[in-house]
Amino acid sequence: MSEVAELESQIRDVFNIPRRHKNTRSDRAKFNQACSALDAIGDTELALQEFKSNNSSFTTGISYIIAYGVLQSIFLQQDAIKHLALSLGLQFHLPDELREIRELRNDAVGHPTNRDVNKKKKTKSFHHISRVTLSKAGFQLMSTYSENDSYDFKDVQFEKIINIQSKFCEKLLDDILNRLKDDEKTHREKFMKDKLTDCFHSSLSHIFSKVKGGARSTTGRDFALSNFKSIIETISTFENKLIDRGEEESIVYIKKDLSYPTEKVLHYLEGKEGVDLRATEIFIDYIERQVDTLKQIAKEIDENYREKI
Repeated sequence: MSEVAELESQIRDVFNIPRRHKNTRSDRAKFNQACSALDAIGDTELALQEFKSNNSSFTTGISYIIAYGVLQSIFLQQDAIKHLALSLGLQFHLPDELREIRELRNDAVGHPTNRDVNKKKKTKSFHHISRVTLSKAGFQLMSTYSENDSYDFKDVQFEKIINIQSKFCEKLLDDILNRLKDDEKTHREKFMKDKLTDCFHSSLSHIFSKVKGGARSTTGRDFALSNFKSIIETISTFENKLIDRGEEESIVYIKKDLSYPTEKVLHYLEGKEGVDLRATEIFIDYIERQVDTLKQIAKEIDENYREKI
């Protein structure tokens, strides 16, 4: 795996951290742009690495396709890195060395037959790939101009420009990755000492026992209701701490699943009709198992926040 491909993979890993993923997804355009950019970076890198490792000889026609493809892949990769940075709210500056490659692509395979040199003066340039020089190694580009009879030649070496591209793209991607990591590190340090597992005190299982015992007694329902409300409060406190962290999506399905049984247990303990004791006991057991799952989620998030990003 090339360094560009490795950096793309690492950026994708940070991008897919649930909290960041959710925040980015809240802006549909930026989210879709980031996804498209990451794919384009990886796809173009595959193309460029395949070209470098392929030692086959090609016909002239295939050599033209390769020339067009190599330069276009480089151009697309630069755009993808730029758009990735912008979608993540990061400042971006394309180095002069990469701008030179963009101009080469525009001259050779982008707009070779009619390029503006100076729009105010209405001067044009025209470009030709010398067919006899075209090979897997590169080609010679001839350029002529509208305002005079001058012309110049430029030797285009694929390996050289790909190496320049890789060098500066690695730097750009590394900068994006480090800024994402710094942001995630700052976020984790803010909440690291406030452990989510502390929401679930050790007596919670005993409280569930009190709820179950009280539910079985017609005179103990108020006692059971008081304890059950403390369980609800525990879940609510945990959810609020997740919201503060931007991690609430980690329990969205559990919260939805708990809504119905929680409502039914409350109805029974409050003396409302429609729920019998057996159903209530089943609901309480289900809620207890889900709370155990929440405790495990809290533990995993606490561990993640202690890990180095």
